[in-house]
Amino acid sequence: MFEPKLFFNLAENLKNSPKDNLLEARIRTSVGRSYYAIFLATRNRVEKLVNKELENRRDVHQTIINKLKECQDIQMAEFGTNLDSLRQYRLQADYRIRTNISPNIAETAFTLANELFDDLKSLSENDLKTLFHAI
Repeated sequence: MFEPKLFFNLAENLKNSPKDNLLEARIRTSVGRSYYAIFLATRNRVEKLVNKELENRRDVHQTIINKLKECQDIQMAEFGTNLDSLRQYRLQADYRIRTNISPNIAETAFTLANELFDDLKSLSENDLKTLFHAI
């Protein structure tokens, strides 16, 4: 099984790449890999806890983010809000090609993903099971 943290390592390498004609492409890709690293790690944790495969669900990104954001637990709701913010950076990097993406965006996305990896470890297994049991 692929380890999502490898996307995070790639994001770091890309954001620190040389300034050449591929810099913006690397920055945009770094933002995307930062998001996908933590999203996939989150999805994997949820899948293990509820014993369901979510990989093929069409709306899995929005479902996981919304469930977390709407949770009464402040830590989980904040995690969901931050994951959604990271997703918005990813959408901007992937789809808004008329707007330049600065290296600062890649650094911000990487830092946020790193914080979310730490936070993911501390989310309560019981609360996650309860939140996602009906997914």
